[in-house]
Amino acid sequence: QAEGQQSGTLIKVDGRGLTDGYGLELIGGENLFTGALLHINSTSNNTRNGVLHVEANGMATGKVININAPDITTGSVINVIAADGSGAFDGNIVKIVAGEQARDGGTIVDVTANSLTSGTILSIAGNALSNSGRAVKVFSSSGSSSALVEFEADGLAEGNRALHVHSSSSDNAFRSVVEIDNKNVGSSRTQTLRLVQRATSNSNKNDQKPASSLAIDSRLSEAVYVRVVSNTPDDGAQLTLSRARGNDLDADAENVTDGNTIGRIHFDAFVSTAARQTIGAIEAKIDGDVSNKDHGGALIFKTSQKGQEAPALKTRLEITNNHEIIVGEDEGFTIIKAVRNAS
Repeated sequence: QAEGQQSGTLIKVDGRGLTDGYGLELIGGENLFTGALLHINSTSNNTRNGVLHVEANGMATGKVININAPDITTGSVINVIAADGSGAFDGNIVKIVAGEQARDGGTIVDVTANSLTSGTILSIAGNALSNSGRAVKVFSSSGSSSALVEFEADGLAEGNRALHVHSSSSDNAFRSVVEIDNKNVGSSRTQTLRLVQRATSNSNKNDQKPASSLAIDSRLSEAVYVRVVSNTPDDGAQLTLSRARGNDLDADAENVTDGNTIGRIHFDAFVSTAARQTIGAIEAKIDGDVSNKDHGGALIFKTSQKGQEAPALKTRLEITNNHEIIVGEDEGFTIIKAVRNAS
């Protein structure tokens, strides 16, 4: 006992020449239940250097603290209980600070569970969060990071997801499951969301799960809603379909050539549980001499033919690049006036 001692060292074990073994070893039997092999108790309300203080200033490799519990099946290897009193909490339960030496690489926190086949590697619960609360917050003031958050799922199998965000809330108030907000009004070259599909073929072309860059399944007829806010008369909501030639998404765009289809809108109907059939389409294509910088365009309207089980689309109307409207293909075409109902 040294109740009156205010500085210095109470117990000192000097093992500077130790190369193998333990400087201090505590052994407890298998009957240890409510007790503890090592109990440290402090009533200080401002312990700046920590109740438990470990220094390893000369260490370059290895581990400062090593905890081994290979036979654990339930319970916790490390259990931290804090901020359970009556006072307001504005600190950190766990705080990790990486110094200047970590600027060139490495990993600050590494969690590896390569043998896990079910369960959860990281679980965060925050059932009492309010509007200002966050279960996870990632922020950086650096503008040079290639990705602030990155998900890699190179072993993704059929039916699985790299990221799954879901909600089963029954609240009828307006809310969003996911919101991406580009807040700076001056960020005039920022894409709020960019989707890149590098597949070169679509194996599910006529299925309900095509290999598209964006797929939307909805029970509501208004599956896509776009709103533009502007005081400029011509700034209406706009959808742009763009086309370039080439095979490399990262290369500079190559110029299109004569007759290239630039974009199309398809109207598909399911004719079986696993097959779609296009019954109507609107296409835009180059209708000019590109070599002479003539990028005139044609707008083409197509529908499927009545009375055929799997009909090919037929052109019904084409608006050319030279004040012309072409009706029908190389066959008869009838224009019928609508019948007025007497009232």
